[in-house]
Amino acid sequence: MMENKVFMSFTFYSTILILKMYVVAIITGQVRLRKKAFANPEDALRNGGLQYYREDPDVERCRRAHHNDMENIFPFLFLGAIYSLLDPSPTVARIHFFIFCVGRIIHTIAYLLQLKAPTRSVAYSVAQLPCFSMALQILLATTPYWWCQQDLEGLRTFPLPPEGEGLSARGAGEEDAVTARCLCKSFWMGITRLASIRAGKCELCFVSLPWQPMPMTIQNCSH
Repeated sequence: MMENKVFMSFTFYSTILILKMYVVAIITGQVRLRKKAFANPEDALRNGGLQYYREDPDVERCRRAHHNDMENIFPFLFLGAIYSLLDPSPTVARIHFFIFCVGRIIHTIAYLLQLKAPTRSVAYSVAQLPCFSMALQILLATTPYWWCQQDLEGLRTFPLPPEGEGLSARGAGEEDAVTARCLCKSFWMGITRLASIRAGKCELCFVSLPWQPMPMTIQNCSH
């Protein structure tokens, strides 16, 4: 994992973002103390009385900035981790992570310093672009497996060709091999893949054979 340059880049920018969230949390606490606006009555009693058990616009602004970070950085951590496993170009991946990180930092600065609109909105929108890009690439990379899994789950109702047509075989020193067809459709490649189920494990092949009615059961295909 540490030899994966993309993952190391993702780790670097993710750590910066997590540290930024900690900084916003600390700022929120300091603003509460300075404004004497506490969210819990016990904190208000400790710092002057229940009259300070109240809300303050500046504190709420810090809280909104922190909440917005959680709404956006946590999904980025998931998408970035999965994206790193897809073996993308290190340069392209680094651009994705850099844009998101810078966008979130500018968004936080604009939120806390009340910069003129639309600074915050532009920063937010720009930071979303790499997330949508990574999500799309993840979907494109994983959709064929979803289709295959769906078709394999339906194999219990699929028929098998009769014996003698090459779909059941016994290999030397192997268990009886049961072969079933799985229509694993890959829409962007425009082909129909056939998954062979042999000894309970799925192997992709490209052999097209006619359907014949025959009941079957398949258990726990790992494909």
